[in-house]
Amino acid sequence: MRKTIVALSLGFALFVAPSMFAQATRTWVSGVGDDANPCSRTAPCKTFAGAISKTAAGGEISVLDPGGYGALNITKSITLNGAGTLASILFSGTNGIIVNGAGITVNITDISLNGGTPTSPGVNGIRIIQAANVSVNNCDIFNFSTSGIRDERTVAGFLTVKNTRIHNSILFGGNTTTIGLHITPSAGVVALTAVCDGCIIFGHPEANSNGVFASNGGKVAITRSTINNNTRGITVGNAGEVTVVDSTLHANQQGIRTVAGATVRLAGTSISASTVNGLAIIGGVIESFGNNYIAGNTGNNGAGMTLIGPQ
Repeated sequence: MRKTIVALSLGFALFVAPSMFAQATRTWVSGVGDDANPCSRTAPCKTFAGAISKTAAGGEISVLDPGGYGALNITKSITLNGAGTLASILFSGTNGIIVNGAGITVNITDISLNGGTPTSPGVNGIRIIQAANVSVNNCDIFNFSTSGIRDERTVAGFLTVKNTRIHNSILFGGNTTTIGLHITPSAGVVALTAVCDGCIIFGHPEANSNGVFASNGGKVAITRSTINNNTRGITVGNAGEVTVVDSTLHANQQGIRTVAGATVRLAGTSISASTVNGLAIIGGVIESFGNNYIAGNTGNNGAGMTLIGPQ
C-alpha cells in the first residue's frame, strides 16, 4: 500500500511539474513586484530581467505601473510593453538593452531609457548584436555616451524606429563622440536596413554628436523626422546609403556630411541654420529630387548635389 502511494505521488509530481514551471506567454512587472514571484498579473516581478526568464519566446512583458525596471539582455523573441505607464530603464555605466539572438524578433514600446549623469553616463541605449527584426516605438532614449541605438549586426536584418526621441542634453566631455541612430554592420553586410519615422534626434554639438550615422552598407530611410543641434545632423560613411524624405535638419553645425562611397537621397527635406555647412560633401554623392529647401546655412546651401528629379 505504501509503495502504491509513493508511486502515485511520484507520478502526480511528474504530471504537474511541466505545467507548474511552464513559461507564460504574457508576464507582468511592477515597481512593487518581486522577482521571486511568477510574474503573473496578480504576482508581478520587479525587473525585466526577472520576468524574461519566465516568459515564453515570442511572449510579452507588460508593465503595470511607473518604475525603473533595470537593464536587460534579450536573447529570444520578446515584446516589452510599457504603454500607459511611466516605464523606464536607468542604464548608468552600462547598456540599457542588448539584443543578441540569431533570428529573433524584438518589440520595444513606450519605455524611457535614461543613461544618467555626466559623471556616470550610460553606454548605448539599445545595442543590437544579433536579430532578424527589431522595432522601437514611442520610446525616449537619452543621456548616453556612445549611441542611442547602435545596430552592429553581422547578418541581414531590419530595424524600425517610430515616434521616438533620441537625445543628449548634457555634455559628457569635449572628446566624446555620440551618435543618436548608429547603423554600422560589419563590412560587406549590405542587407541591414533601418527606418526612422516620426523621430526627433538632437544632441550636444560640443560633444561631437552625430544625429544619424550609417556606413559599411547600412541603409537608412528617414521620414517625417527632425534632426537638430548636432555637430553633424547626418553622417554617411563608405558604402552607407541614407534616404531622407519630408524631414527637417536644423541648427546642426553640418547638416549632412558624406565621404567617398556614400550615397544620400533627399526629397521634400529642409536643411537650415547650419553653422558650418548645410552640405559637407567630402566624397560620395547627394542626390536631390528637386523639391528640397536648403537655405540659411553659413556655408554650402546646396552646391555639389546631383539633381535626379521626380519620377
